[in-house]
Amino acid sequence: MTASDITSYLDNLDGPLREIVDKIRPAIDSALPEASGALWHGHPTWSLGDRPGRTPVCLLKAYTSYVTFGLWRGDWWPGPAGWPP
Repeated sequence: MTASDITSYLDNLDGPLREIVDKIRPAIDSALPEASGALWHGHPTWSLGDRPGRTPVCLLKAYTSYVTFGLWRGDWWPGPAGWPP
């Protein structure tokens, strides 16, 4: 699967869910330019390497009224200065 599958998944969201992912995806793509994006287990996942899901970094999963953003290895992320609060 390819990043276009992610685009199709996100394009099919409505209203507030779409507004949320339209703000999150550019941040993911900017922060992880070397990552490959694909649908993995039915939701968009960004992974390092050439095999989706082998080294997953983050995911988006839309539900009826909210979107989940998840990090597999949050301890790898240095975060902004002053984080955590």
